[in-house]
Amino acid sequence: MRIFLPCFIDFSSTNFAGPTTAINIAKELKALRESGKRVIAFSDRLSTSSYLMASQASEVWVHPVGSLSVRGLGGMRNYNKELFENLKINIHNYSQGDFKSATETSWRSNMSENDRIQREALLFPIWDEMKALMAEGRGIEAKDIQSFADDYVGFFGEAEIGNIAYAKENNIIDGTKSFPEFRQYMIENFGLDEEAETETYKTISFIEYAKQIDKDFSNSDNQIAVITAEGAIMEGEISRVLRVLLEW
Repeated sequence: MRIFLPCFIDFSSTNFAGPTTAINIAKELKALRESGKRVIAFSDRLSTSSYLMASQASEVWVHPVGSLSVRGLGGMRNYNKELFENLKINIHNYSQGDFKSATETSWRSNMSENDRIQREALLFPIWDEMKALMAEGRGIEAKDIQSFADDYVGFFGEAEIGNIAYAKENNIIDGTKSFPEFRQYMIENFGLDEEAETETYKTISFIEYAKQIDKDFSNSDNQIAVITAEGAIMEGEISRVLRVLLEW
């Protein structure tokens, strides 16, 4: 007998996720939700990437004094022409072609039109896909997500502390719960964990859940799996999870 448990995900530490990672995870969470599993998302803060993933859950809860920082995609460059002029440093740029923006920060005071064109060509399609996933997950339109991102600062006045009130009213999130309120909500839905030292709801961690899966790979076909790793190598929770999965 296979038992499928509801899935709770805390997105508080997922702000680091890039667009590609966030989109891929969002699609998997969407498939998980559409399979009939109840997926609950909770966080005290959500960035553009973490909200994209959280929006695929059946429920999205945010701390009442948390933050919902959905502002789209973009970037910033420092232009140092005046700095170098004041320092009496001469910059000699030798380049050919129209789209040669790598050195612009040294000899320009602002972004060139060609650089703007190429950056928009890169970012706009990615943002459009992210908006579509967010909107579909929440049952709203992509233009509602765009409006929320465009007027991110403007909504602070209406919401007094943050833009959470606007998000609740427009179905961008389901509502707000403090940490004690969310814990009680989970206890009411899934029962009290009587074996825990502190009052909390019944749960099983991802690592423990993975250990319960009995799958025999001894007769599987030989395949090569490529895992692309990016960033600094360090010990931590993710490393421990990978070791468990490797042993499994």
